[in-house]
Amino acid sequence: MISTEFLQQALNGGPAAEESLRQYLAAHEDPKIRMFAEWAERQRQQQDEQASVVEVQAVVEPDSAMEESGETTRILQRQRRLKRELAFQREIGDTLAAALGACYLCWGDDPACDSCRGEGAPGWGDPDPDLFAEMIVPALKKINKQRKASRANETRQPHPNQTDSTKADSTTQGDNP
Repeated sequence: MISTEFLQQALNGGPAAEESLRQYLAAHEDPKIRMFAEWAERQRQQQDEQASVVEVQAVVEPDSAMEESGETTRILQRQRRLKRELAFQREIGDTLAAALGACYLCWGDDPACDSCRGEGAPGWGDPDPDLFAEMIVPALKKINKQRKASRANETRQPHPNQTDSTKADSTTQGDNP
């Protein structure tokens, strides 16, 4: 059980105490608390990313009084498009990670990951049943359908060592007494 004093120190103690609390919760024995810690970390990182996007925009985007050259306009348009694409790809990755119960940051590939310490491969956490049903089940059904069709084709096709002449010989031999 976490003590009230520990929480009070964490809340009043600044970044070092906050990090200590995050580590404590991320390593907690209760999986629900670990999932909460993961969610809270995701929220914190999204806020940090939004703040840095605002900072980048303030630095990169020209002042309205400043005239943009054609090259600057193209660069800024590309930058905006890439930001939208990155946000979209992150959303897809995060959603798929939730569907599979994987770490949304590294998928278990980074031993230095603050969220899972490299343990967050699919199945690490509890998969989200609704997302799993929406994203994974249709793919599994299609794979099973393809496998059944492949097996059905294998049973209809002759053995690879049997040629057309061997088939003809075996059928004509059955007709002769």
